[in-house]
Amino acid sequence: MSDRAYSVTRPSKPRQCRLSPDRTVLDCGCGEGAEAVQIALHCAKRVLGIDMRDSVPSAARQLAEASGVGQRCSCSTTSNEKVDVVVSVDSLVHFSDPEGVLRLMRSFLVDNGRLVIVFGPTWYHPYGGHLFSIFPWAHPVFAESALIRWRSDFKTDGATRVLHGDCKVDARRTALKLHAVAGSCDGGSAP
Repeated sequence: MSDRAYSVTRPSKPRQCRLSPDRTVLDCGCGEGAEAVQIALHCAKRVLGIDMRDSVPSAARQLAEASGVGQRCSCSTTSNEKVDVVVSVDSLVHFSDPEGVLRLMRSFLVDNGRLVIVFGPTWYHPYGGHLFSIFPWAHPVFAESALIRWRSDFKTDGATRVLHGDCKVDARRTALKLHAVAGSCDGGSAP
């Protein structure tokens, strides 16, 4: 096993995930490809990024090319390929059916594959309110009605509540579903 790891530094804190360099990795919810490219640069034979938004994979492919890993890092909206490791960094909270997405992630894995899901701090993070974070810590400082009014200036989904109290419960439920769907990991080696 290799001691190589990738680290993506963000304003909040660095993210690290240990992977063996001979693995094929799928980044589920790759967005514009930051993590997929870092994984390709530092610790994977090949990386596939998928994101359900049609506009995003082209930006991820451009980043991969600009970073010199375009031959080993591809991004699209779908994949049928089996991989050694599926990585999901801070994306699971954005899906309306986390259990279905966990099953989909599991379907990409080879029989002895690993699923690595990273949950960033949600509500108790400076930008934990996502779209409600006008500036760091805005979401716990302003009244919910003020945040909803501000958000409605650019979002038209009809949201009327900030569901911060349910975030912890949903994360626990999702973690239990992850355990049930993907099985437990022995934690003894790098994926």
